[in-house]
Amino acid sequence: KCAINQHCVEGSCACSACPNGKIANVVADTCILPMGVTAVSNKNNTGSTAAGAIDGTTAKTWNSGTTDGTLTLTFATPQAMTALVVYVTGQADGGSTAARTITVNASIDTGAASPLAANGTWNYASMATGPIRLELGLVKASKITLKLSSPSSWIAVNEVLFVLCS
Repeated sequence: KCAINQHCVEGSCACSACPNGKIANVVADTCILPMGVTAVSNKNNTGSTAAGAIDGTTAKTWNSGTTDGTLTLTFATPQAMTALVVYVTGQADGGSTAARTITVNASIDTGAASPLAANGTWNYASMATGPIRLELGLVKASKITLKLSSPSSWIAVNEVLFVLCS
């Protein structure tokens, strides 16, 4: 019997395909979130909405407009995954490219008594956009809450992606 993120191919288990496809040239082995996911944020910069973080493209973003923010994703049906990738952009006021960080603290509801916690950081100087990969082990997520913060940069999430098999 294959794991929940796999299927049987000629008697062997293989990783299942991404249910909603991938974004080319972003982060290898990541999947676009499945249909039916909703996103809610605690704040939005002018013209930005939480939906920009889960729309299947890095062209639209969710931007908190400040150095912190919370993004909550709710799945229509639980989704198997082994990692979460938060593709972020940060920019200090005035466009400075001084070294800075963006930190993500995630809480993943899996149906267990307590949510799974994971965290990661994007450190950058000249390249303000990049992935924060949170390793989860094999879980079925029903809700994910991302708390983002930076000591000196506003927060934008270009896309939230997941890894089906690590």
